Amino acid sequence: MSGVNKLIDVLEEVIEDLMTDYLNSRNDESVRIKNEVFNTYYEVKEIGLPDKPSVVGFVDAGFKPYKTDVSMIIPLRLGALLRMEDGRLLSVKEALNRPSTEGLVLYSSRRAAGEGFEFRVKVRSSSGDSLLFERPGDDAVASQELSRFVREFISSSLKERPGFFTRFTLYIEGLIELAYAVRLLEGVKREAGIDPKCVVLDGTLIKWFAVKRGSAGAIDGINVLSVLTGLEPSSIKDLLWKVVGLSKTSKFTSIARSYSLFRKAGLEARGSRGLYTLPDVEGGDRVCGLLSELLTDSRKRIHVEETVKILNRIVYDRNGVYVARFPLTPDRRNVFMLDVHTPEALVSVGDGVKLNINAFNQVRQLLEGVVSELFRSRSKIVGEPPCGYMEVDRLVRFGGEESRSFEKLLISLVSSELSGELSEVLTQVFSSTTRMRYGYR
Repeated sequence: MSGVNKLIDVLEEVIEDLMTDYLNSRNDESVRIKNEVFNTYYEVKEIGLPDKPSVVGFVDAGFKPYKTDVSMIIPLRLGALLRMEDGRLLSVKEALNRPSTEGLVLYSSRRAAGEGFEFRVKVRSSSGDSLLFERPGDDAVASQELSRFVREFISSSLKERPGFFTRFTLYIEGLIELAYAVRLLEGVKREAGIDPKCVVLDGTLIKWFAVKRGSAGAIDGINVLSVLTGLEPSSIKDLLWKVVGLSKTSKFTSIARSYSLFRKAGLEARGSRGLYTLPDVEGGDRVCGLLSELLTDSRKRIHVEETVKILNRIVYDRNGVYVARFPLTPDRRNVFMLDVHTPEALVSVGDGVKLNINAFNQVRQLLEGVVSELFRSRSKIVGEPPCGYMEVDRLVRFGGEESRSFEKLLISLVSSELSGELSEVLTQVFSSTTRMRYGYR
């Protein structure tokens, strides 16, 4: 038997196991409850056209981490596009006379301090006339404040975990993207008189770190955004309601549940502009009744809490900001996830599971306006994403020649500024050949 035929036999066996395991998983009580809640909670509607065209912003960042055991260096390229009422895509340069893309370097370190560890965070702009850091020295001030916040933000026990240091640094990178989106919203309204319907971030708004950080301090991600943007937390919260996240990838279970939901609603309907979901009040009542009944068994509380997190969850607990998730399909085949910030939970768990009718109505109104405008103009590629969504990705992508240029400059400076064994070790750590040799990304 040839090697190819043998591989085919092995893959057929694995796929059969995958199908069996997937079908069996639906018999698990926790999975069954989540599926039932998912199918009951959401109302499916066709994506329509907006009554009046509006401006939509798109923000993304390209970056590449360079990591040692005690530090991380992440070069970032931030950028944005504004899709105007007539469909034109404007860069930040065209709208605000600022750089079309903005270069930043994020540095973090983890060092021993007494019997524990200390984190430091530094953000530096390598672009002149920055949108994020308007005045010279703003990035240095932000770095000092970020390092001070870290001492309040994270418990000592979490600082002892090397893996947490990496995840925390990537969390800060995500907040930098969000901060850029907030500054874009504030800047284009103040300087250009443009008031976007929304600004779209590529990816989820749900950050694991914001949910649990092991600290009782009064600081959360909103305070970090305040330091990065120079805006007050209250002003940031007012702007966050216009920042949405659109994920083109999601967990298998989320895609499977969404696909099942859309298929029941007529996924294959010809001529449709696609389907999206809204929170359904009657369905939400039924979900609350079902989950409240489960709470009578204290052992099932954790299952109820995890189920509610599928629908919405707290992301900035000290400042009371939640994120709610809604699946949609622009082309009736590919599933996206749309995240929106909310000032209150739509569904919350206490002594029972409760529905917030006011929050439901606010989010329904928001989604009806945002989704129709977002998908008014689309890119003619697989999935039919909004026009501007993938275009800004191409604008900021950090790879190819840019990545090689950064590595050459970094290695050159390491070689000239350092000496001996440290210089040789870091040269290998930061070189592409080392990552290829060991299979690192």
